[in-house]
Amino acid sequence: MFNDIDKLFKKYFPNSPFERLYDFQIKTIENILKNKNTLAIMPTGGGKSLIYWTAGAVLNGITMVISPLLALIDEQAQKIRDEGFEVLVIHSGIDQDKQNKNMIDFYHRTLNPSFIFASPERISTDGFFEYCIRDRKEEIKMFVIDEIHCVSQWGFNFRPLYKRIPEFLNNLYDDKWPIILGLTATLNPKDLNIICDDFKIKSDNIFKDELLLRPEIELKVKEFNNEEEKEMALWGLLTIHKEEKILVYLYRKYPKRGVVDLHKKAIERGFNALSFHGDMTSGLRQEIIKSFKENNVNIVFATNAFGMGIDIFDIRVVIHFMPPESVERYYQEIGRAARDKKQAYAYLLYSEKNNEVKRQFFIDDSFPDIKKIEKLHSEITNNELGLKTMNVYENDERKDVFPYLIDTGIIEIKTKSITNIDIFGEINDDESETPGKTGGLNS
Repeated sequence: MFNDIDKLFKKYFPNSPFERLYDFQIKTIENILKNKNTLAIMPTGGGKSLIYWTAGAVLNGITMVISPLLALIDEQAQKIRDEGFEVLVIHSGIDQDKQNKNMIDFYHRTLNPSFIFASPERISTDGFFEYCIRDRKEEIKMFVIDEIHCVSQWGFNFRPLYKRIPEFLNNLYDDKWPIILGLTATLNPKDLNIICDDFKIKSDNIFKDELLLRPEIELKVKEFNNEEEKEMALWGLLTIHKEEKILVYLYRKYPKRGVVDLHKKAIERGFNALSFHGDMTSGLRQEIIKSFKENNVNIVFATNAFGMGIDIFDIRVVIHFMPPESVERYYQEIGRAARDKKQAYAYLLYSEKNNEVKRQFFIDDSFPDIKKIEKLHSEITNNELGLKTMNVYENDERKDVFPYLIDTGIIEIKTKSITNIDIFGEINDDESETPGKTGGLNS
């Protein structure tokens, strides 16, 4: 069957830069096509997306892809469109009226995507989305959770609605889920057990690529006596690699030697650089990624907001100005380099002060501050008990803070509503007698 799957890949995706699938991808696809929930662990830049592209095309239905970042969603959606497939994308970066129209067209079957992309927050809180998906749920052959390590590594605190993906599946399908495919580049044993339990993946359906090492990336670790010495080394590295594409990771935005500060100093020193962090709008972040990809700038100072799924093939240097939170995080982030399989360098710079900095800034800055949470709570509830309605996606601040109020139990979702009642039409006698139909949608 190996040759058959490779032939199907070439048939469905003739424009892919990958000439063929390799054995690991084919074995994983074979397992999916046997209707088995599957987990694939393979290196960054190794072609994880080709697994669900090919399996989804062969299954000949709808593939739902749950993905953590807008950049990742938009990147993958465009690549699939370029191959001639119809794609539906639903996320907060798209105008709400356009999202509603797309979902209405999907409900009426005038929009018939082969792939649907959405965030975990969207499937957990958007009642209109769930209503439309429910009407066509039998056409969905596979649910893909891309970067599935986020379920365990982010799901308990940073992105709590990740843990509600199984709840969404149970609401739609009871215990008869479509095929589940989880994809990631790294997963420790504890997280592996959590994910397999959450998504009903048996141990013999876990596929781990033997080529997780990235030999084309040369690792260099440098220790310094103090931060001043370390900063001077940074400018030296940027000068040495000044003709190459460089990504500098930091884990704080505004304090001294944070993203904004070092970006400003780089500009003063004549480097062609931009900064990238989570306080920027999604639109601005997309513009920065585009500029970096198209070589309008060659250096980006970034927090870990610049991460998963950003496919820039020719990053030659990744510099960590301080140690990341974990080995898994480090592996993910140096994996931004050398996606074209050419020589690249990863520098890890650290001093003793970094442990203190990580405690003070990294952990605290991973979550909304208490003022934002109090403000949103007051805005939603008017400091009163009772049932209230709100549009979670009305602005970025609300979207970011709302999951924490849910996770702590301060607010409870009683029902997932719709944004505009005008989208519903009256039920006539014929429609009311149609099995499984509870109403109609107006376009």
